[in-house]
Amino acid sequence: MGFLKSIGGVLAALLILTGCGNDTAERDNGKLNVVTTTGMIGDLVENIGGKNVEVTSLMGPGVDPIYIKRRRVM
Repeated sequence: MGFLKSIGGVLAALLILTGCGNDTAERDNGKLNVVTTTGMIGDLVENIGGKNVEVTSLMGPGVDPIYIKRRRVM
């Protein structure tokens, strides 16, 4: 049982470290990638960051967040 826990810990550590990689292909444009929940926050970040940020909003323009249905993940 201890062996399986240590293998699981090693796999979890590898997954975490893989997410911290240095992918230069996406950074060649020199912009900071920002993900926002709503379009309003995305507009705010674009106005503050200007040409130094690349903004992706999870909710498109005109979507009212009050109508988004929450769901339980687990």
